[in-house]
Amino acid sequence: MVCGVCGSRMTVHYHTRQTRVVPEYVCQRDGADHIVSVCQHVFGAHLDQAVGQLLVGTVTPLTLEITLSVQQEIHARLDEVDRLRKKQVERARYEADLAQRRYLHVDLANRLL
Repeated sequence: MVCGVCGSRMTVHYHTRQTRVVPEYVCQRDGADHIVSVCQHVFGAHLDQAVGQLLVGTVTPLTLEITLSVQQEIHARLDEVDRLRKKQVERARYEADLAQRRYLHVDLANRLL
């Protein structure tokens, strides 16, 4: 949760009210940094319920299927990038070895001073 006043992240505290545990979101950034009172606090019972309903309404079999296919595509691209990096490293090692072999094969007697 982000504070609507200062834009900082809010922390959650739980309180017991009439035998029920109720969340309360508190912005304590200024309080912790400058030793002042909290920026704001929001009781979260209704907020948590609304977010839960939104989440249940959003997470459908279709959205889960799309999410899984996107995740598979991301993994495939990461694997491809990893494969290309390994090829670059292999090519760089080959070129370094080739340069070293050429350097070692230089005829010292054939140098111009």
